[in-house]
Amino acid sequence: MNIAQEIYESIQELYQEIIKVDLKTGKATILHSITDPSDRGKECIWDSQLEKYMKNKIQPSDHERMRDNFCLRHLRNECEKGKGLFSNNFSTMNGKLPDNHVTVLAFAPGNDSQEKVYVLLRKAGQEYFMWSIANQYVSSTCDYFIYLDAKHNSYQMFSSRAGTPLPPVICNDYEGSKIEYVRKYVVEEDQEMVMREMQISRIQEVLEHNEVHSFTCGIMEHGGYKRKRLDYRYYDKECQMILFSRTDVTNVYLEEQKKSQRMEELLLKAQTDPLTKICNFQATFDAISEKLTDTDDNYAFCFVDLDNFKQINDTMGHLAGDEVLRQVADVLKDVAGPENLVGRVGGDEFVVFVKTEQDRARETAEKILAGIQNITVEGRNSTRISGSVGIAIAPRDGRDYYALLKRADACLYQAKSEGKDRWYGEKEGQENI
Repeated sequence: MNIAQEIYESIQELYQEIIKVDLKTGKATILHSITDPSDRGKECIWDSQLEKYMKNKIQPSDHERMRDNFCLRHLRNECEKGKGLFSNNFSTMNGKLPDNHVTVLAFAPGNDSQEKVYVLLRKAGQEYFMWSIANQYVSSTCDYFIYLDAKHNSYQMFSSRAGTPLPPVICNDYEGSKIEYVRKYVVEEDQEMVMREMQISRIQEVLEHNEVHSFTCGIMEHGGYKRKRLDYRYYDKECQMILFSRTDVTNVYLEEQKKSQRMEELLLKAQTDPLTKICNFQATFDAISEKLTDTDDNYAFCFVDLDNFKQINDTMGHLAGDEVLRQVADVLKDVAGPENLVGRVGGDEFVVFVKTEQDRARETAEKILAGIQNITVEGRNSTRISGSVGIAIAPRDGRDYYALLKRADACLYQAKSEGKDRWYGEKEGQENI
């Protein structure tokens, strides 16, 4: 037996079918067939035989791909390019198990590369099955899957999703490739973090105590913002082999952002007086209580009440009364400043809680009164608007909200009894601040 015969018989053991295709005429000769031995020596038109084979044995979802890869026109084109060997894998009619996939390989002998090609078909076996699982995993869950050799600072791309901008498939400088990747794709605000978390030393440090090293970052791809999760896991810890995958979590991220924003909106709504857009009673109470437990600084608790507000509602109408309340809130916010607290705690009652020295609380009260006096309502300028202020000082007059309110309310009553449109606040050992 000569060498050619030995090779041919070896091939026969590996492949279910061997077909010789004449690239000039498009005719084909079946040289070997395990599934139907009687077809041996049969001549046919290759494209027709391909269609027949696909119809009988290949999943319909793979028909177009198989036709594109192995029709006569494509075989000619590939051979003209000098490709002597090319292959692909396809699912058979029951394509779920290892032996239900077929590998199709086209081989063009060197001397006859422009004239004929041999098409060989065989069951793909376990190797293809594992490759298929990996590909399905990648296409359904992540952008790409990389095998990282931490010991040698190198990696190899195992599988990737179509259309994903990829790093080099094989690279002997992971750390260098990482820098290029971060600068090219990662959004500026995340670059420092990603540089740190992608370092091999950092990955190994985390994996020493955790099963996975995982983090998310913003990526700019295809002109748009994406949120990606990067996961590192040991495949072989002793050999420092690490599996690295990148997954798109943009939709989850955006949904979480929406939920977070919605929660913030609901929380703000629960803490805000709907008419004046300042803190409501509960938010005022909570904020002041928190301040009083965390500090020994002096605060002025200014209890503000409008004078004759019922008369304003009765003579000008409730809409005008609402407008007055909104303008009072604006005055109080201007006086207090953004670092201090203003809240509406009753119908026409407000609290201004400002950090200040005890002897300067009067300045705050005077500014409040002057601001209220300047309030006007369109069409009703002749109506005079005023308010009264009672002042308590924390921690001198108390270390909780109600103790300060009690002291300030007593001072407010005193201001009202003395003629309104004024402030009152007792000073320790004296009648007024």
